[in-house]
Amino acid sequence: MYSDAERFLLDFHQRQPGVTAHAFGGLPVSFRGQQLASSYAVLVQSLPAGGALTVLDVGCGNGHLLGLLAQAHPASRLVGVDFSLAELRAAAPPVRAWVAAARAQALPLRDASVDAALSHMALMLMNDARQVVQDIARVLVPRGVLAAVVGGPRPPSPAFDTYLTILRRHLAALPVPAPRLGDGSFFKEDVLRELLAPHFTGISIDPITMEERLTPEAAWAGYERMYDIHHLAPGARDAFRQEYLSAVRTHVEADGLLAIPQQLRCVRARRR
Repeated sequence: MYSDAERFLLDFHQRQPGVTAHAFGGLPVSFRGQQLASSYAVLVQSLPAGGALTVLDVGCGNGHLLGLLAQAHPASRLVGVDFSLAELRAAAPPVRAWVAAARAQALPLRDASVDAALSHMALMLMNDARQVVQDIARVLVPRGVLAAVVGGPRPPSPAFDTYLTILRRHLAALPVPAPRLGDGSFFKEDVLRELLAPHFTGISIDPITMEERLTPEAAWAGYERMYDIHHLAPGARDAFRQEYLSAVRTHVEADGLLAIPQQLRCVRARRR
């Protein structure tokens, strides 16, 4: 039985399969002093070079990360799990992996059957974070690698703050409150460390930073790929758009663009 939040996510990805890869797949990032092609590349480089590994992508979506892994680690066996059939069906043919529709709280894999578990912008959307961590630990071999990109604290951004202020007002006017996505544990570093500690050692949590410079219209197009705005009916979203584009003009810089910084987190650890 799916929760209200899970039903919302299934519907969203039914209508917009591949949305996460579209949003992050071509966005360069800075990580540990390196400039990388995207936040997906942070996960690809978390695996040891060479060797034939069994690698699990938890919340694999349309297989974007699996495709990158196939190129970088051609000898490895790749496995993808996502609870959205629409996302799995959108996977490109070059993705060479076994994929399954399942929830991360009950992975369809044997105990100690994978060498590494990766996840890109998915774990923090899942209910029952303890069960998610427990099941990922269950399928990892001892000393197996966990590496995940999750949401992080937003840097100061007048453009995004304008969006949030208007969004919160619209969400507060909904007749039924929007369901909360995930239980919040993956956003809090101290809670996240406490979640991982029973199963993992060598835990590191590092920032991934990026900044886009966009026109107000392009910024809005990016917000339309985010979840919260889709709690609103189409008419309300249209009104929101007009209000945002009018309000954000005061933050446009001399070149006609908005500075929109973002910060994610990379979580890495090894199975005890």
